[in-house]
Amino acid sequence: GHEVTGIDLSGKMLAEARNLAKELGLEITFLQENAQETGFADETFDAVVTRNLTWTLPDTKKAYEEWKRVLVPGGVLVNFDAAYGKINYAAEAGKLDEAHQALPERLTIACDIIKGKVSISRQMRPKWDIQVLKECGYENVVCEENAQEQIYGKKAEEAPLFMLTGRKPENPYRQLETSVVDTLKEG
Repeated sequence: GHEVTGIDLSGKMLAEARNLAKELGLEITFLQENAQETGFADETFDAVVTRNLTWTLPDTKKAYEEWKRVLVPGGVLVNFDAAYGKINYAAEAGKLDEAHQALPERLTIACDIIKGKVSISRQMRPKWDIQVLKECGYENVVCEENAQEQIYGKKAEEAPLFMLTGRKPENPYRQLETSVVDTLKEG
């Protein structure tokens, strides 16, 4: 009963998503978009949901800001991710979960090179994400650090999946009011 729009930068991933939606009988609009700079108008979506995305972005804070822009007042961000940047996939190949053990060595090496180039790999996650979401003006920021166990019924073998949620304020002046009160408390 929801109108769903899925985006990805990769045309191949979009083709896979379209095929899966068709198999499941779902009507979903898929668009090739950059998660950090979408072409959507302000206040377009009630919710933005991401999975295993933020750890790959060149500028995750920019993405968090963009997602807040496209959310309606009171809209919610739900971000599932993990501190994948802390894992050396090539060196730990034998210790990884089944999905990652099946990857060819060239892909684990490529993964390590790519994640080494994005700054979020050097952050303490999800602590960093929580702070950035608050800085971006999200309210009610909550982190469920055991999302892996809740969703799949088992603990993560490598990086635990976390679920971050935050809301765009209903009152656009609330963020200003909050920052003024915080400044007065500090001063």
